[in-house]
Amino acid sequence: MKNILIYNKIEKEFAGFAINEIEGHDEFHQMIQFPAEIWQKMADQRLFGIGINKKFGGWNGDSQAIALAGHILTSHGGNMGVAMTWMMHEIISKWLISKYGSRKQQKELLPRLSRGEITISLAASEPNTGAHPKYMRTAAEITDAGYRINGEKTYLTNGPLADFFIIIAVTAEISDQKELSAFIAPKDAPGLSVTDAMNLSILKPSPHCGIILKDCIVGKDNLLGAFGDAHEKIVKPFREIEDTMMMGPISGGIYYQLLQLRRIITKQNLKLDADMILELGSLQCEADALHALAMVAAERIDHHRDNPPVGPLTLFFRKQVSDFQDRMINIIVKISGETDSRLMSMVKDIAGGIRIASNVSKLKVQRIGESFMSPVRST
Repeated sequence: MKNILIYNKIEKEFAGFAINEIEGHDEFHQMIQFPAEIWQKMADQRLFGIGINKKFGGWNGDSQAIALAGHILTSHGGNMGVAMTWMMHEIISKWLISKYGSRKQQKELLPRLSRGEITISLAASEPNTGAHPKYMRTAAEITDAGYRINGEKTYLTNGPLADFFIIIAVTAEISDQKELSAFIAPKDAPGLSVTDAMNLSILKPSPHCGIILKDCIVGKDNLLGAFGDAHEKIVKPFREIEDTMMMGPISGGIYYQLLQLRRIITKQNLKLDADMILELGSLQCEADALHALAMVAAERIDHHRDNPPVGPLTLFFRKQVSDFQDRMINIIVKISGETDSRLMSMVKDIAGGIRIASNVSKLKVQRIGESFMSPVRST
């Protein structure tokens, strides 16, 4: 019953916010900085902290609640970038600070995250190498005062907004295996500088930037989680969680495309033949199925906290979304006598979204295929 009440509240409040504050703002698709007034209005309407415990001022919602809210932001607001920025705030709050933060860190950060007073960016990726531990060069040394960090990070979602960064750094190398640790650093930490916002071609106005660390000093209390455990406990699971939770906004974007397509057909008073009606019906069925898949995948995260079996679901979702987009573009070419900027912005953002980490997805599928073809061993 608790979850149903939260879902109902989300459907009402997030839909109202998306319609009133996001939908129709075409200028958002050109902005490299997140609009400060939108963040403040989200905070004023208490739309942050869905996955944070009530004792810290949150909603105490589950993963499905977060996925549903992301879905509604895009299905009603029509902007994937706004939903992505909100989603990353929620993911870091629930799965990094709530899960691995010390009591002191939780007490200091979670109430402020719930109120939208601060946000945190995960700093894992590095120039030209991504977040692969083998190639990671950012390193932290133990000092009397805490830790000294040197290195560079890039493509940090919400970086320009961030008040704190979770920095992933090498803290040991044993038998050619690098051990990683995570550190919470305020943006004004000595030795930390934030680069200019990146002008990416997709997912605007979700802001991205880099940070440069030159003898950046953080205290002993700034370690997040266990020393040397960040790769297995934070970096690897975070990618799975991010892929899973972004299924909500992407499925919402698919709904938005269909709504915009229907608006174009109605506005132009187009007469559709039976084949086109059948194709539109098929796409609507697929959109409903993708939304349901997003909710099932989110539920799996809650039922399997450490290693949720979501890989096959996210991989299948990516493939189906790619096929859906190809069919959507074919329909747009056939029936649209004009270029609809809102529809095409969503088409571009969804295509860009599913291209992110596409090489990693291919490797995962390849490993599944290799496992399938491996000889069955008798016991």
